[in-house]
Amino acid sequence: MKLRELTEKDEKAFGKWIDAWRVEKDYVVWQAKPIETTFAEHLVELEKFKNNPPTPRIPSTQYFLFEDDEIVACAFCRWELRKDDPFHSHIGYGVLPDRRGEGLAKYVLGLALDLYRERGISRVLVTNDDWNAASQRTAIACGGVFEKEEIEPETGDRVRFYWIDLGE
Repeated sequence: MKLRELTEKDEKAFGKWIDAWRVEKDYVVWQAKPIETTFAEHLVELEKFKNNPPTPRIPSTQYFLFEDDEIVACAFCRWELRKDDPFHSHIGYGVLPDRRGEGLAKYVLGLALDLYRERGISRVLVTNDDWNAASQRTAIACGGVFEKEEIEPETGDRVRFYWIDLGE
């Protein structure tokens, strides 16, 4: 398996990734929502978000975990925290609905944490909704230490905050 950014040759795999999330009734990770542009335009947007995102966005990179030619998980890495929105963590992640329970969330989060280490970022925030016990277990399994739980004002959701110390 390989964690990497999308390329032009991934259009079919990305389409299958989007389609696989249609079974979800309540929650779809942002990286699996249908795009409103062509795939080529989507790649341009992703590139823009890496280096020069529109305000109030911050630099971020989307990575996808490929198994052969299939996307099985994703990691959304924000390279800094937004001071105006404490509910956006450094990392978001998701696993194909029919591949859950295989340890892929822990695997993709671990790979993403390695990317933060490579950038010299020593402490990473992971947030998840209080109902998402699987995501909480993943954060803890990767070294997350629970800090607090707060209500997100816009949605009313209870959000749990976990900090992961990556060492020096």
